[in-house]
Amino acid sequence: MFFGTPCANRALQFVFASLTLLFALLAIGNFTGNHGLLTIAGYEGIICGASAIYLAMAEVLNAQFGRTVLPIGARAGLFLFSCHRACTEHYRLCADSISATRRRDSV
Repeated sequence: MFFGTPCANRALQFVFASLTLLFALLAIGNFTGNHGLLTIAGYEGIICGASAIYLAMAEVLNAQFGRTVLPIGARAGLFLFSCHRACTEHYRLCADSISATRRRDSV
């Protein structure tokens, strides 16, 4: 899932990056029997979960109020990768759909 987020907002990128790290730590910790690494994985899991809760709250509040209440970071290319045309087109279609729904609901 992490590799599917290069065009997503920074908060979603962080959630999936921390989830990838969590799974790696858990796999290595269980494979080696290293309890210290499993403890670190537990703290990483708390960070991952907290960031996912923040992202969920931010998306709901930002959509409800129609403005940025909790920032989630701009949609940008991940590291050195730039967004592809398909990502840009996808987000444009989503924005058009949301706009149409808001116009319909306001009538």
